[in-house]
Amino acid sequence: MARKSVNWGIWNYGPEGALKDAMKSDLAIRFSVERSKLDDLSQRLAFALAPDTVKTSVVTIVKQIEKGPEQLEAFLQDLRRAEHYLKKASQGFSNLHIDYPNAGQRADDPNEFWRRMFHNAVTTVEHIDHSLTRSAGKHSAHTLDEPDKRRARDERRTIVLRQIFEFWERIGRRVSYSTDGITSERRGPLVDFVNTIVPLLSDPPATISGETIRSEIQGWREWRDAMASVSIPE
Repeated sequence: MARKSVNWGIWNYGPEGALKDAMKSDLAIRFSVERSKLDDLSQRLAFALAPDTVKTSVVTIVKQIEKGPEQLEAFLQDLRRAEHYLKKASQGFSNLHIDYPNAGQRADDPNEFWRRMFHNAVTTVEHIDHSLTRSAGKHSAHTLDEPDKRRARDERRTIVLRQIFEFWERIGRRVSYSTDGITSERRGPLVDFVNTIVPLLSDPPATISGETIRSEIQGWREWRDAMASVSIPE
């Protein structure tokens, strides 16, 4: 069964970082890590989860502009369909009479109240339709949707996991995984460490598949090699 994307706890964290003291104490015991070293990881994870760490890309903005007219036209079509059915419902109700206790006393007849409500609703929708149709002809529009939401989530995941990989290496552990010979499932201490931390940083608590962790490790290694090959002019 496919796992859902992680809903990260995006926040400006305080001095203790993304991991609370109790979380750090538990991690220190479970994975035999010095408690003080987890303070640095907590700060790095706070950076990875800060709202400004993953910015809206230029590509996203361009896509929002390109998609605007199409989404506006679809909205206007939905509005006109709603207007059509609202008028149809109003006409249908005008031919009905609900036998309320005070029906027939025109001033207090609920049937009259609902007819006025239908009339006002139709008038309002017609006004919205006419006004926005004129606006669409005079002004540009862009969508507020993010066409690459999945990409943004993946970028966040990559940043979080790279902080964990770097930490794992700094404390002298191997950034690696093993593969179950029967199930082909990716396992190992690092996989366990990742999937102990990720639920602490997500809401609802989530985990990351071993295969995704394997892919992220490969990407991290390629990124490290690329950075090492860059020559810095003196």
